[in-house]
Amino acid sequence: MEKLYLVVDGNKFADVEGFFNGMERLLTAGLDWKMGRNLNALNDVLRGGFGVHGYEEPVEISWINFSKSEDS
Repeated sequence: MEKLYLVVDGNKFADVEGFFNGMERLLTAGLDWKMGRNLNALNDVLRGGFGVHGYEEPVEISWINFSKSEDS
């Protein structure tokens, strides 16, 4: 199974709500529901089966420009 590569860009959000909005766009593309805004919901979506990758399908997420996020 081929690994899916995704990129989170810290320059595209300035707060926690922006982070969750970005993760939702990245991981649940094309779905007609909103992801919860908490770490449990993010964990569920990261496991797969809700959009861009299947359940437990290999995925690698790179967080670029993360220093901006550390400072927030």
